[in-house]
Amino acid sequence: MPIRLESVVDSIAARNRALPLPGRFPQTMTPHLPVAPLSSRRRPALAGRILTTVVAAMATAAFDGTSVAASLESDLRSLVGGAGLGKAKVSVSVREVDDDRALAAIVADRPMLPASNMKLLTTGAALETLGPDFRFSTRLGLDRPAARLVVLGDGDPGFGDPELLDSTIHRRPDGSAAEGLDVEALLAIWADAVANSSPGRIDELVVDDRIFDRDRVHPLWPDDQLNRHYCAEVAGINFHGNCLHLRPSPIGGRAVPGPFSPDAPWLALENRATGRSGSKPGQTVWIGHGSRTHGGDGLTLFGNVAATPEEPLRVTARDPALFFGRLLADRLERRGIEVGRVRVAEDGDRFDALVVVAPPVETPLETSLARANVDSSNLHAEALLKRIVHAETGAPGSWTAADPLVRAHLADRTSGSLLEGVVVSDGSGLSRGNRVRADLMTAYLASMARDPALGGPFRASLAVGGETGTLAKRFRNADLRGCRVLAKSGYIRGVSCLSGFVVAPDGRSLAFSVLCNDVASVQNAKRLQERIVERLARELTTSNVG
Repeated sequence: MPIRLESVVDSIAARNRALPLPGRFPQTMTPHLPVAPLSSRRRPALAGRILTTVVAAMATAAFDGTSVAASLESDLRSLVGGAGLGKAKVSVSVREVDDDRALAAIVADRPMLPASNMKLLTTGAALETLGPDFRFSTRLGLDRPAARLVVLGDGDPGFGDPELLDSTIHRRPDGSAAEGLDVEALLAIWADAVANSSPGRIDELVVDDRIFDRDRVHPLWPDDQLNRHYCAEVAGINFHGNCLHLRPSPIGGRAVPGPFSPDAPWLALENRATGRSGSKPGQTVWIGHGSRTHGGDGLTLFGNVAATPEEPLRVTARDPALFFGRLLADRLERRGIEVGRVRVAEDGDRFDALVVVAPPVETPLETSLARANVDSSNLHAEALLKRIVHAETGAPGSWTAADPLVRAHLADRTSGSLLEGVVVSDGSGLSRGNRVRADLMTAYLASMARDPALGGPFRASLAVGGETGTLAKRFRNADLRGCRVLAKSGYIRGVSCLSGFVVAPDGRSLAFSVLCNDVASVQNAKRLQERIVERLARELTTSNVG
């Protein structure tokens, strides 16, 4: 199960001060009561990450000269040679964090496909550009004279994120603080707030998603996987991970789909699935996109449902901003508020007379960083990348503008020569157009770790080997000699990568990057990565200190 970031979410933020709506228009606000902080008694995994940050404070000791580095590199070359990876390309870099000294380099200057290791660069750039205290904020305003309701997007990937709803803090109608929502309860908070403002009729509901461009699918993402949750569209308004959930059941030999979550009554679902129990044909059910003309209409259920799945099936939603607008309009109409039309904002739209009618929904940056790095959420990484572009340029966030901005960020933290061959195509690593060098990766990681303001939050965003996120099942049986692994894994077809830190019990740490391309056996690549980490743990715990 993906971890739930319960200690770092403060999603529905009520404030007793005026909060300006972002961007283009002045407004007034109805004050709300403050929300109590979330108790730290929950989320032991987060506590582990915070402890790691403390333990990993950089020591001043240095390794004993070039002989240690030569021995380490020789051992790593032997591990690579014996890994059974055949014609795969392997790049390895190891760097001592405290004094930034390169300890090993095996074809470390070769540009490689990084897969999700790209998220390390994206999240670091977001931390520096947006600042550790940044919060995404999605807001709802009413223009009473025009009978217009406006959703103001901030590109927040955590808005309605199913992995965060359980820990969302909000206010009950009686004013008491509460924790935990489902998607319908979240929609109800906004719909009830609008209903309580007594608008009577909404002539139009406008969703302002202009903080990002409307190129929602990267051109280099795999066309045959665009229905999968990891290929979710990226928009200025994101909701529920930009996916629909479904739990079909086998009843009487038939597959019974059940309702979508969130409930979208206008959706058309063609059911081609069967509901035969047993091992043949087994659980093969999946959802594909059919012919869709509006907001995600035309989905098809395929395969066989042998049992009701514990985890819901997920399928991506088309045009998330418009989809959310239709969801909110539907919930308003259920409360007797007629909505004339739903549309996205146009170039000339200005909203100068808005009054906030519902509590804003906010996601702290640290939550999004952890969703990107611990859980490897592509949507969070891509939204962070586009939000960087908007913050730097004031223009709608886009993939096309990201490369020079992220490269400039990398150049500020590393040697310019390390950027040769580096390409920033997207923020998540799903695109096969990205290129990253192992030596650039370790230089960047070491620079971030040494940063007194950003190093702690950056390390805290990483998965812990054997404990959390995508590394929860790795390193459990590794001989780490008391060291901890804070890292980011990465996988796309033919690519397996691992980059991060090995941290000794005394606080010393090494930055490492193992990038494997053209891989026939992912298991062999993972085994190599783990053996390299074990060797680094031995280096940290047995090296002479001078």
